[in-house]
Parts: sequence; structure tokens; C-alpha cells
Amino acid sequence: MAQPPPPAKTAQESVSDGEAVQEGYAYTDGKVATSGEAIHVMEIPVIDLGLLASSPSAAGELFKLRSALTSWGCFLAINHGMSGSFLSKVRELMGQFFALRMEEKQKYASPADDMEGYGNDMVLSEQQVLDWNERLLICPKDQRKLDVWPQKLESFRDANCPTSPPQLHAHSMYTMDRVQESSSLSSFSQNIPKLSVDADDPPPRYFVKGGSVGPVESFPLAQIPIVDLSRLLSVSSTCSGKEQKDELEKLRSALSEWGCFQAIGHGIPTSFLEKVRLMAKKFFALPAEEKQKYARDPADLEGHGTDPILSDEQVLDWSKRLFLNLLPLDSRKLKLWPETPEEFREVHDVFFKEVKSVIDLLQKAMARSLDLEENCFSKKYGDRAFMATRFNHYPPCSRPDLVLGAKAHSDGSGITVLLQDEEVEGLQVLKDDRWFKVPIVPDAFVVNIGDQMQIMSNGIFKSPLHRVTANSQSERLSVAVFYLPDTETEIEPDEGLISEERPQMYRKLKNYAAINFECFQSEKTALDTVRL
Repeated sequence: MAQPPPPAKTAQESVSDGEAVQEGYAYTDGKVATSGEAIHVMEIPVIDLGLLASSPSAAGELFKLRSALTSWGCFLAINHGMSGSFLSKVRELMGQFFALRMEEKQKYASPADDMEGYGNDMVLSEQQVLDWNERLLICPKDQRKLDVWPQKLESFRDANCPTSPPQLHAHSMYTMDRVQESSSLSSFSQNIPKLSVDADDPPPRYFVKGGSVGPVESFPLAQIPIVDLSRLLSVSSTCSGKEQKDELEKLRSALSEWGCFQAIGHGIPTSFLEKVRLMAKKFFALPAEEKQKYARDPADLEGHGTDPILSDEQVLDWSKRLFLNLLPLDSRKLKLWPETPEEFREVHDVFFKEVKSVIDLLQKAMARSLDLEENCFSKKYGDRAFMATRFNHYPPCSRPDLVLGAKAHSDGSGITVLLQDEEVEGLQVLKDDRWFKVPIVPDAFVVNIGDQMQIMSNGIFKSPLHRVTANSQSERLSVAVFYLPDTETEIEPDEGLISEERPQMYRKLKNYAAINFECFQSEKTALDTVRL
């Protein structure tokens, strides 16, 4: 349908003159929320275009770009090369044009069968709700129609056709999978073992903000609850109904108060857990050139190395890791699964199946502890739930008071299952604004809630802030398994946990892990960005 005849004045001008809003602009589904109603200010990722070409942080910024477009589909672009004065000039010209009299603007009106020029978007049906705006659409160089380029404003055409436009290094945007991390940054992590052996001070890039972690021995031991998983089975021949009810209450209390617990009675033999630890130790003891065969791509998380460096200000972790996808099965990159030690792939696959059974049990038990249908949480993970293993290696460090093996963070998962080092402590959890050491319980898994389960439980279960300290004498190994909802599945608090006394605390969202990862690297609290 063609555009209607041009009005004598715009609808906006009519309202300014005291007339009522015309019917065609009225929102048909009720009142539109105002700025103070149900509209949330979100921190959209900021991408530095100047870092995408050849800076030391190019790889980190490219990963940040990918994360932004996966999670948000948009970002704020800075350092694009256009001066502030030029952008101010564009805004000024825009304001001057729209302030012209209607008969002057109408000289540049869009033809009935075209979009270019001044006016409103095309009206395609009589039921179409009209947008409350006017616009001037100008096309690229090879399609320009200069008759709709305003002449009244002398500098308008010059501002839109600069003789020397800013040059952006756009080629880097199209080579995300080929960009290599700067040797100046990657050399930090490559030199961790050498620094610890030579007893040199760590590079400043590893120093924690605030000056010091404090003496590791000064932190109190956490009295984290121990939960016997064998008592959480829906049908158990090993315990009475009362014992099961008591264990469920212990589980709920642990996750509400600490956000984590020590899991025993999981049924995985001690000998197999020892095999998993030994396998990890053998891999990290390999020569650097052998481990490099499984190095992560700069634009990806999976593989061996360190976490991506997203900014020059990022504090680095005193650790290396091997991150491998488990689910969905078609997401596995088997070329990154080590062939040395030779038993790695077989043991890792068995470990995945054993831990997945533990997670399935826990999800049902957590639901039952909240008096919910036992499958209510597992159904929220979607058909392509994500699961991954992270093998962590924390080398000795001569200054454990200055660095952290892992910065303070909460997990972006639904559930995290951790196999600790059997001898060396390092994991700490924050409770009541105080850091506590997590003790080693033989054969136990440390299970903690991730942010996504805190969201689904409407804040009843707590996703704990935790970190890993360094050790001056001994290396430390751990194996973490993360279980997350499908990135395309929306999650929100379970409706059975929302009431007048406890209103919904978090908005509906998907791909929360991307939000969490970016917030972690910039030391922000991801949950605060999705809270209602």
C-alpha cells in the first residue's frame, strides 16, 4: 500500500499544538511501560574497535565481541576512529533538519514506491500501528539520490560525504578464527612454571587488586555440610523415610546458607577417582610442545591454555587449564582430547557418565527439597543441555600472598561438581563477607550451585562466591564439571517458588553463561545485571 498524502504537519507537531494523539499511533495491546515501569537498565557489552586490529588484546576483544553477539546480538562500539567533534556536528545537523518547516522538509519526501528520503516508514495495512517518529533515509554511495539530500543546510552534504572518512580496520572483524594472541601476553602464562621454580616475583599482571590476598594460613576452615547422596534416592533401601527427609532438609539448608556442600555416598569408587587425578597430573606434566597440540583457539574456550584475556587491565590467574566439552555430544572437539596419556579419552568418558548420574540425582533431590515436582529443574535445561570438564593446574608460586589461582567468582552453571586435589588445599568460599578454606574430605565431591540455579530457585539457593589461592610449595590439581541449560532455552524462577511474600527476583533470559563469563573477567557481579 502506498504512503498516504503528506500531512500539513507531523503527528508530533499536532500533539505539541494541543491536539490528541491520532488513533493510528495508539498501541493496541494496552499501555506501553514508561521508563519507571518494568524496564530494566542492562549493561550491554562495550567493544573497543581499536583493539580489534593488532593490539596485544585483540584475541580477548574478539572473544568479547563473539560473546556479545551470541548473548545480546548487539554491543556499544568505542574507539571507532570518528572524532567527538564530528559526531557532534552530525547530531547538530540532524537537529537542524528536523527543525525545518514542513514545506521545506517535504521537498525531500520519499516517493510513494521508495524508502529513501524524508517521511515515515511505509504503511502496509490499515491495521498497522504507526511509529511515533519521522526519519530521513539516505542510501549508500552507489545508490544515492541526491535530490533527496537536503540543500537548505549548507554543510549537510559535506558531513555525509567526508573527503577522508575515518579508516577502521574492519578486516579483523572477519578473521575471528585466525587471530593469534599476542606473544607478549601469552608469554606470561607460558612462564608460570619457570617463575615458580626460580622463586622470582610474579609479573604485576597477576597481582590481585587491593595489594594482598593475605596469609593463606590465616583463613578459618569452613564447616561446610556433608550430604550423603545415597540417602537422597527417591527409593532407597539403605535408609528410612525419616532419614531421607532429614538428608533433604540438610541439602536445602546447605544450599540456602552456603550454596555448596561436600557430597559423599555418590557410588564412584575411590580407585577410579585416583585414576582421574593421576590422568590429569600426567597431562600437565607433559612437555609444553606436546600440550600445545591441544591449545585452545583464541576465539574459543575449549582446549588447553589460560582463559581469554579480554582487556589490558584484566588480572590474570596463576593457573593453566584444559577445558573440554562433554554435552551435547556433537559439540565435542575430539582433536582437543589428549591422546597422551593413552588412557585419557576412555577414563574421561567414563568420568563424564558417572558425574552426569550424580547431577541427575541432585537435580531431583533439590526439587524435592523445595517441595517441587522432582523433574521441574531438569526440564528447564532443554534438549541440548551443556556439560563440560575443566582440568585445573595451579603451579607453585613464590608469592601466594599476591596472586590467586582463580579470581573470586560465582559459576555461570546450574550445578558444578568439583573433584579436589587429594592433599593440597586452595579452594575458598565467601560467607558473611569472610573467606573460608574448604577442607579436603576424602573421596567427596564439592558441589556448588551456579548462578542459573539461583535464578531458577528464585534466590532460595545461593550461588557462592569462591576463589582459589596459590601455594608456595606444592602444585595443586582439581577437576570441575559444569552443567548448564541449553543456550537457546529461556530460564526463569520456577513459578512454584514465586509468591506475594517472595516475588520473582530475576528476569527471564537465555545464554546466561556468556553474561557471567564477561562479568567475571571484568570483575562485575553477573546476577546483579539480571535482577528485577
